[in-house]
Amino acid sequence: MRLKTLPALLIAMAAVLVLPAAQAQAPYPNKSIRLIVVAPAGGTLDTVSRSFAIALGEALGQAIVADNKSGASGSVGAVEVAAAKPDGYTLGMVYDTHAVNQHLYKNLRYDSFKSFDYISRIVTSPQILVAASSLPANNLPELIRYAKANPGKINYASTGTGSSNHLNALLLANGAGIEMVHVPYKGGPAALTDMMGGRIDLMVVSAPNTMSYIQSGRVKVLALGVNRPLPGLAGIAPISDTIPGYEAGLWVGLVAPAGLPPEVLARLSKESQAVLAKPDLRSKLAGAGYEINASSAAEFSAFMRREYDKMGKVIKDGKIEVE
Repeated sequence: MRLKTLPALLIAMAAVLVLPAAQAQAPYPNKSIRLIVVAPAGGTLDTVSRSFAIALGEALGQAIVADNKSGASGSVGAVEVAAAKPDGYTLGMVYDTHAVNQHLYKNLRYDSFKSFDYISRIVTSPQILVAASSLPANNLPELIRYAKANPGKINYASTGTGSSNHLNALLLANGAGIEMVHVPYKGGPAALTDMMGGRIDLMVVSAPNTMSYIQSGRVKVLALGVNRPLPGLAGIAPISDTIPGYEAGLWVGLVAPAGLPPEVLARLSKESQAVLAKPDLRSKLAGAGYEINASSAAEFSAFMRREYDKMGKVIKDGKIEVE
């Protein structure tokens, strides 16, 4: 080797050593992001997730690719999120079952808090209490009086054991001190069909998904699951007027594997809240029946803890097990 070439060689070697460090310090994100959606393609959660992913991807300057991993009330996809590298390039879109799965599934391969960083809530969808038009009660106080006079006669439908409408109906029954019989279905449409036929008495349902049935008079609304007026349901009292503190609503939120770099978590939470404030995305999600409910990482984590504790008590008191 010629002596005069040594400085050039040393410079080249130094460049090679510095390159990995420079790549490691590249600003986040510098490649596409995978978004695991814990529900099937084509459903309402999938629609929300994809609309949000496009908007957030534009804000971050990278594509966010939705990947549906459904099953076991969202826990199949959540397992994959929990096992991913906490670098911000794998995120998860979860829904209200995320707060109850650890109570229901004995061998769940993640911890609801230790396995995730909570980035932001995305949307909520208020629930309402609907009844068969033939039921001799037109509001919640009348329902309670009728149920107490006829213990065990009233039944209520759900979309499955441990689903939000199962637990929220049980929460109502416990709060009102009444007995009702649970009838699980594989889906909401079949349950509503049986309600219209008089075979099912009650169901706690998402308000937007039920408005056409209400407007046609095929089912009636007894009470609102949220403590605020809802479009098209003027004059309907909230359940909380009778059962203080009661609230029922579906929710969707953005999570990541636990251990995100603080600056990545902060940016994702900030950008999520910013895109959810944009009129075009708000209008699109509202058109699907959702209310924007953006939150900070700390607010989402605290909300998750409250839901986990509240529903955990309902499941324990009701001795509920997954069928």
